[in-house]
Amino acid sequence: MQQNPHPSVLRRARRVLTDVAFCWSERLSRVPNPAVRFRQAVSSALPGAQAIVEALRRDGVAVVPEYIRGERLREAQAQFDAMVGHIRQAPPAVERAAPPPRTHVRFRVHSVFEEEGVVECLNPFAYSPALLGVAVDDLLREVVERYWGKRCMLSQASACRYAPAAPCEYGSFGWHHDSLGKRVSVMLILTDVGEDDQHMTYLKGTHNIVHPLSKSYRNWTNQMDQFSAYEPIKCTGKAGTLFFFNPNGMHRGNRRETVVRDSVVTSYCYGYYNWPFDVPRAFAETLSEGQREFLHRNQRVQLVDEPAFSS
Repeated sequence: MQQNPHPSVLRRARRVLTDVAFCWSERLSRVPNPAVRFRQAVSSALPGAQAIVEALRRDGVAVVPEYIRGERLREAQAQFDAMVGHIRQAPPAVERAAPPPRTHVRFRVHSVFEEEGVVECLNPFAYSPALLGVAVDDLLREVVERYWGKRCMLSQASACRYAPAAPCEYGSFGWHHDSLGKRVSVMLILTDVGEDDQHMTYLKGTHNIVHPLSKSYRNWTNQMDQFSAYEPIKCTGKAGTLFFFNPNGMHRGNRRETVVRDSVVTSYCYGYYNWPFDVPRAFAETLSEGQREFLHRNQRVQLVDEPAFSS
């Protein structure tokens, strides 16, 4: 009588096959669309966009110092501050399932983590027309699409206030990479961030590595010797600075007992893992026609009549 393979053998076989399929999917997702590349080749880029794209391709990260400034920055800071105050007084948000392929993950659209000293909002555009304007800014759209060579869209956002806290190694504060296919993220810091403050560190060049699925969503902090040849960059700067980065590269947050950090991270992809956003109609009406078209590429964007709160 023939015996069935041991369950552990079947698990290993499934993992190997899944990893092979995932790695090929990752590689294919990085291939540009020839039609989009052609259109980009025959059109002029916005001033400064091509230099950012080249830095992203080379290093996986690019810095634009104090891009948001003046009244635009002050509005974003004031609206962010009002959003945090509202969330602190609001009842807990209802848990929801994350979009495919991570529907097993549960999330709340806003959360207060008192022990960690973090206030998080995953739909900041319901509160702030200024932050919505940054997310669909002409330079951001230009860089994202020229970098990937594909028709991209806004897929995710996270606005966080980090109170001063002791250094730690858990979650996103340990070395990790995101394995969600082809994406690029843009971090806007709304407070000054020095080298001794709460900042993100990124390893240049690690964005080109294809990680198997079985090694994704893990904390690499105790296995970083294999990345010793890669140069780290500290994402620091004045309020209003933008950091474009490929989240497939190795990166981490750093908690420090210095000052509060306010930041917003928006992510862009070419049509998968799209999160829902409620956007007040009045906020959307402040955008240009091209910005509104870009916003609605994510079909989970829903226009609503009222903002999340009235300041």
